[in-house]
Amino acid sequence: MNQYYPHLFQPLRVNTMMLKNRIIASTMGIPKSHELLSTTHYGNVSIIDKSVGGAAMTFVSIESAANANGEFPKHDRDGIRESISVARQYGAKVGTWCVPRLKQDAANDIRAHYDGKQVLAPSPYLTRSGARAVELTLEDIQGIMKQARNDALAIKRFGFDFIYLYVGYEELTTQFLSPVFNKRTDEYGGSLENRMRFTIEHVKTIRNAVGTDFPIVILLGASDYLKGSYQFEEMLELLKRIEDDVDLINVSAGMDMIPGYFPEDQIIEPELGLEAWYSVNGKHCQSIFEPHLTNVHWAKLVKQNFPNKLVGVIGSIMTPKEAEQLLQEGVVDIISMGRPLVADPFLPRKAMQGQSDDIVPCIRCLQCYHSATEHTNVQCSVNPRYRREHRVPLKLEKSEIIKKVIVVGGGPAGCKAAITAHDRGHQVILIEQRDKLGGQLNLAQHEMHKQELKAYRDYLENQINKRDIQVMYKTTATKNLLEQLNGDVVLVAIGASPIRLHFPGEQLEYVDYFENIYPKLDSLKDNVCIVGGGQVGIELAVELLERGKLVTVIEMTDQIASQGHILYRAGLRRLLKRFEKQLTILINSQCLGFSESGVKIINKNGESIIKCDNAIIAVGMKPNREEAFKLYGIADETMMFGDCEKLGQVVGATNDAYFIAANI
Repeated sequence: MNQYYPHLFQPLRVNTMMLKNRIIASTMGIPKSHELLSTTHYGNVSIIDKSVGGAAMTFVSIESAANANGEFPKHDRDGIRESISVARQYGAKVGTWCVPRLKQDAANDIRAHYDGKQVLAPSPYLTRSGARAVELTLEDIQGIMKQARNDALAIKRFGFDFIYLYVGYEELTTQFLSPVFNKRTDEYGGSLENRMRFTIEHVKTIRNAVGTDFPIVILLGASDYLKGSYQFEEMLELLKRIEDDVDLINVSAGMDMIPGYFPEDQIIEPELGLEAWYSVNGKHCQSIFEPHLTNVHWAKLVKQNFPNKLVGVIGSIMTPKEAEQLLQEGVVDIISMGRPLVADPFLPRKAMQGQSDDIVPCIRCLQCYHSATEHTNVQCSVNPRYRREHRVPLKLEKSEIIKKVIVVGGGPAGCKAAITAHDRGHQVILIEQRDKLGGQLNLAQHEMHKQELKAYRDYLENQINKRDIQVMYKTTATKNLLEQLNGDVVLVAIGASPIRLHFPGEQLEYVDYFENIYPKLDSLKDNVCIVGGGQVGIELAVELLERGKLVTVIEMTDQIASQGHILYRAGLRRLLKRFEKQLTILINSQCLGFSESGVKIINKNGESIIKCDNAIIAVGMKPNREEAFKLYGIADETMMFGDCEKLGQVVGATNDAYFIAANI
């Protein structure tokens, strides 16, 4: 029995399959089969990391459709076989999903039109992107069942350990159950009995194909959070019908869709605009504004209704400690981890060996989720190896030439650079102007929705302390100091500073800048006005609202938190709805200054005074670029990165710092 997490590292039998522990590496970040067909593709290495990292169950995405003989296309087989091989490298069991599809060359789900394919659905509708969904005929449905049989046979024969079935998200199995998508009047629509029919037939077809001794795992969508869709009680009724055909129920919720895929007439909180359409994605892949253990309440209900079935859960289970507690309490039998294994694929092994403080914490930024970035920048904020496995090694090679590296700035960029340079074998000195490391991450300790960032700050500090890195606290990096230190390389990561607009009256006692406010949030009075509705200002507003304050936000533009990605803004707006009686947001409004009477603003209604007890200026940050430039020309090599070069997020700071330091 493991001394650190005894329940998490207990084996678990699923039908004829024995799992070495209770950790599923969820399907997040798994490449598509056409990407895997090259045996050198990064996707194979990504799967290796999760397998060697210690997860018990992993996945390979197979889009190749089997023929009537239950065989994958011959030109795909080498890639599929290699993917299975790498996924098993440290004893993990590997599965793939068997999705409802009609033809060998098309997925035929609601997303098909994105790839130029025809959209087939339970009922015809016009999507918000203009594509028309065509109703599946009875003949089509029979074709789907035949293809399911073929695929299931191929999956088993090819050597996979289990099949994963989606009865959730936007797959046809749940579209048929949902009145939003299913408006049929035949035996597959109308009553609950009819709406369940397609999914029951699909599951039983697959079970009959693989036999009783082959594990079938289902992902269960407890709710898709669409108005007018299926109810949880209806999903429970469906489970009763397929209970004997499945071995493990993995509970999730939400959908994995973009607005263009939805039926045109489907309305979700129209007052929130486009961002509301992403709210269902936010239940599938949660932002910082959602609690941890998001779907545990659904999993508890499933376990209560099916006490003899194995039940797992997906959704912001972020640490081994959280997973262990759920297992210890008997809430579920197994845990799925997605983003935590993107941030650190070796989380299971580190936890098992008592090295939890070396686990790189996920900050739930959603940078790794395609819908958040619309595929423009899918990567990880804390793991530069993710999606770059082919060029970022697991362990850095030691440099042949040992250099003295001076890192200026102890924020996330500077810390990552110092750690990386040290691991390359260099002598590292880290200069920090304040008395602690972390830079802007230190503000997170005051924000209840930023605890992941606090954990990451603590992780960086811990990793610095574990290494032979000299840290000079309360020290300003001047030209004279750098000349005295005589470094071979100077890395400048001195961050950004709050913008000072020098408003008239900002010297008044009730006015202050945001960076001075965080340590004294609880001492602020009841009525607070924040000048600036960017991410800094609006997140500060959230903290004050959570503390029961009345808050007015003044924003010059027509949108709050415009720097955040779409899922961030969707989660933020959903959260702010809770505080409608406490919060006033004035967009397209400019602050003119402060007086004893209050904050003077101007907008389309003219000038007015906003009365408040405290006023906080949070109009953004500016790079410390000029200060950084002054540090050039002292050492043979000088490079700058992070916010001092250009404002960005943790993802940019981490990746730039790593790649610069790794190449010294």
